[in-house]
Amino acid sequence: MVVQLRQRRGPRTRRCERATHPRPGFLLPVLAALLFLALGCEAHFDQMEARIPEEVRAAKADFVELLHERNFSELEATFAPEAWNEETLRFLVPFSEGFSAEPEYELKTGAYGAMAEGSDVYHTLGSQVSAGEYQHAFTMVFRERDGSLQITGATFHPLPGDLEAIHSVTLAGKGPILWIVFFSAFAIPIFVLWSAADCWRSKQRLRWLWIPIHLLCFPLLAVGWTSHHATLTPKVLLSGVDFFQPSRISEATIAIAPPIGAIAWQVWRRLRSKAGPKEPPADGVAS
Repeated sequence: MVVQLRQRRGPRTRRCERATHPRPGFLLPVLAALLFLALGCEAHFDQMEARIPEEVRAAKADFVELLHERNFSELEATFAPEAWNEETLRFLVPFSEGFSAEPEYELKTGAYGAMAEGSDVYHTLGSQVSAGEYQHAFTMVFRERDGSLQITGATFHPLPGDLEAIHSVTLAGKGPILWIVFFSAFAIPIFVLWSAADCWRSKQRLRWLWIPIHLLCFPLLAVGWTSHHATLTPKVLLSGVDFFQPSRISEATIAIAPPIGAIAWQVWRRLRSKAGPKEPPADGVAS
């Protein structure tokens, strides 16, 4: 008769097995967080580009073309009567002198916004024009009235270089604060997703209430990627991270918020586990 002895596995053996064969569940929140950040950044660009009306794009292109040709007679017709004056010419003439010297130019679209005032709609559009070493940023305000667009304001200022290169999202030359914010932008959604999955696997009766609470993150800390300017506002940020850049020639802003919902769940669960189940009353003791 052969007797088979079964070796009992201790806690150390089980820990070694878990280290050798890690659970794949931890990788899912990491991949989901990276996918969320990637899709969120692209969505901001797509939404901003789609918001700009085609007639505003065309009006801006016509304005730049007339300015490049120094055709001020036709350029006057694109302005509202109250906006065309000597002060406007003092801005346009020096701008066009260096701009028209180059035979070709490149035009890039920046941030866009629209605001309604009565029956009129005002469109604000930032742009950059590059012609050789000539780099200028300008902002135009169009007034839409009765189906036609007229320029009500235009401002220009020279640039030290290409705005797309200046506002590019890189970690070169960044300080420790921005590094902390950058890594927190990855760690916070991973922690939120892991904690939400942990809540779902638990046997708590109120887990359906704790799952949406996991999305609550407060307060919001927004940091400009180029200027490093930080702003703390008492706002709730769902999922704990956001990345916003109106256009590729605009400054990017990264925002994070502490995951108070997920932290509250972990603290509440640990307190309940330490308390343990209530002991049944002893025999003969009335409840």
